[in-house]
Amino acid sequence: MEMKLKAKPRELKEKMDAKSIPAVIYGPGTENKNLKIDSVSFDKIFAAAGESTLIDLEIEGDVTEKVIIKSIQKNPIKDFIIHADFYKVDMNQKINADVHLEFIGESKAVKEQGAILVKSLDAVSITCLPSNLIDRLEIDLGKLENMGDSLKLSDLVLPEGVELTSEDLSINIASAVEPKVEAEPVVEEVVAVEGEEKKEGEETKEGEEKKEEK
Repeated sequence: MEMKLKAKPRELKEKMDAKSIPAVIYGPGTENKNLKIDSVSFDKIFAAAGESTLIDLEIEGDVTEKVIIKSIQKNPIKDFIIHADFYKVDMNQKINADVHLEFIGESKAVKEQGAILVKSLDAVSITCLPSNLIDRLEIDLGKLENMGDSLKLSDLVLPEGVELTSEDLSINIASAVEPKVEAEPVVEEVVAVEGEEKKEGEETKEGEEKKEEK
């Protein structure tokens, strides 16, 4: 999936208007360039592309570059994007990218046996040529049929030309876990005897001397 986004050159200390956000492009064979992009257009692209989809970045007065969104910065209070980094890719060189995991289907162990679904990962890191980039990987929860079943990195079905960067394929992605049953706390019953507390079952001695009333 390829997308298009327009950008304009930006002076380093240029004051930004409310409709634009600052950005930078860097990568092999190009100098770092400061850019500005329309914030609404970028939000739409980022929501659809994430950080693992090729984008045709059309720079006004310059060229169109093949890029991926390398990183973003957000306002810590209002959570909107305030800066974006674009990485220019070499179509002949492999790159690393994080790919979102999309969970589909329904676990039989969860639905019929009362298991708890535990998701350990929401993304995985892959390496591939830019032309083989994917925006997501589907995880079929229907394969979790019995209590204790799990899906691991080794269970992923990857498209041709795409490899995982992790060498440990035993890492869990999702599991059908047996719910823990907590033991009920033991409550020691206390009963009142003539204004004093005593534990149930504790005998009262007959003939106890009472304190003389003054």
